[in-house]
Order: sequence, then C-alpha cells, then structure tokens
Amino acid sequence: MNYLIPIVTAIIGAVAGYFLSLNKDIIIMKRQEVAKAKDNIIIGINEFIISIRYNDFGNNYIPLKNLIDYLPIIEKLLNANIIYLKNSVSVDIMGAYENYHYPNIPDGFPIDHPFKIYGIDEKTSKNIPNFPYSDGKDFAIKNLQKIIDVIN
Repeated sequence: MNYLIPIVTAIIGAVAGYFLSLNKDIIIMKRQEVAKAKDNIIIGINEFIISIRYNDFGNNYIPLKNLIDYLPIIEKLLNANIIYLKNSVSVDIMGAYENYHYPNIPDGFPIDHPFKIYGIDEKTSKNIPNFPYSDGKDFAIKNLQKIIDVIN
C-alpha cells in the first residue's frame, strides 16, 4: 500500500505538468501571432510608403489615383491582422487608418472629399496657408506613418 502513494503522486504531477505546459504553449503561440500580425501591418504599410515616396507604381504614376487604388489593399491588410491584436490596439489602428482615409484638411480648401488633398502637387501646397507638408504625397506618408506609430 505504501508504494501506491508515490505512483499516484507521480501520475497527478505528470498530468498537472502536461496541462501547465500546454497552457504555456498556447500563450507563446498567441504572442507569436500578435507579433506576426504587427509585423505584417508594419511591412505592408512601409512597402506602400516606399512606393509613394519613390513613385514605384509603374509608368502611370498619378498620385491620387494610385492612393485610391491602394485603399482596399490597406483595408484588407489591416482587417486580416487586427483580429490578433488587443481590442484597444485594434481600435487605435483603425482610428489612425480613418485619419489617413479622411485627413484633416486646411480650412477653406476647396475639395469635395478630404482624401483628394493627397493629390495636390508642390506648387499648390505652397499656396495653402498653414499646410506644413511639401505636397499631398508627403501628407499621405505622414498619415500612413501614424498607423505604424500606433503599433510601435
């Protein structure tokens, strides 16, 4: 009978150890998913910023058209990855994206949709009072960078 106590204790310890290690593995996997989701967003947004900065859209570079064409790609990138992040981080990321999609425009700037401010050239931007960016592309890049800043 004295030999049963060590055997039962060993079995209970093995089962408890198994479940504890399984829980730890799940936590590690979840952390890896979060890190991968953040990396995917950062890499995707950075690639888009590089494309904007260096006019890497092929021969037909029309700033506003290319930015509009990329909206669904950015939305898909964000929606595919924010599900792995904390709710508060996801809300902040989507808030920064909304700021990109609907940027704050200077008072009196005559456009029918705020996103169109990204299409202005350097000459036009100089004529806009209190517009701190060299052109619309620069403004778009700054707002895209805010999405990355939320993650970091």
